[in-house]
Amino acid sequence: MDMKLVDPISDVFGNLEFMLQLQLNAPKLIIESCYDILNDNCNHQFEEFIKTLFPQNIVDVYIPVNMLTQNVESIAQDGIQFAEKDGFKFQVGTFQVDRNAKEVEVVHMKVALGNTLNYQPTSELNNTCEFLSTKPTLADLSSGYQSICVSSKYDYMVFNPAQINPLHIIKMPGGSYLEEPKPGYDVCDLCGKATATIWCVNDSAQLCEKCDEESHKANKLMERHKRMSLIEARSL
Repeated sequence: MDMKLVDPISDVFGNLEFMLQLQLNAPKLIIESCYDILNDNCNHQFEEFIKTLFPQNIVDVYIPVNMLTQNVESIAQDGIQFAEKDGFKFQVGTFQVDRNAKEVEVVHMKVALGNTLNYQPTSELNNTCEFLSTKPTLADLSSGYQSICVSSKYDYMVFNPAQINPLHIIKMPGGSYLEEPKPGYDVCDLCGKATATIWCVNDSAQLCEKCDEESHKANKLMERHKRMSLIEARSL
């Protein structure tokens, strides 16, 4: 299967870079190259799976290629393959990567979580929120559920390959590009205490949510200031 290079100035490329910066908490992160690996067969299976699914609960998932048993060519050709009885594990909202590596290669995929079951004790005598330490199998997926949450760190498992739609292979440099912000890096310029999450273009200042609201609601002129998320501003 031929992999199509994604245009570096396209919205798709920019959105992927932004999402990776968020998930890895790495504002300096850049994408070196990105390839579209959307497979018609996998896409059809995925669309058929979610057609009657409620809730669909579709999430963006990124997994380093070196953590998978398949190579890039196999993923692009056949999608993500695994034994349904054993399932497929991944993390949502973030993922682990070797930040010191010279180069990192990840697969971007859409996963339909559907209705999620927490893998926790069901006994009323054990009234805790602890997750079970044993690995779940397909037999643990109760009727009416499509995925299992296996940890408080948003690790999930699915057992049907049709729930996964691989979209991109992404290469990015490691080292300093994947550094997390140092303490104080995101402190609000106004109060000097809270963590800044917003960038004001007009003031050239990073602000916490409270200071942003208080300062820009002061008058109608201030309300016109252009603001965006801090990570988005750093990616421009």
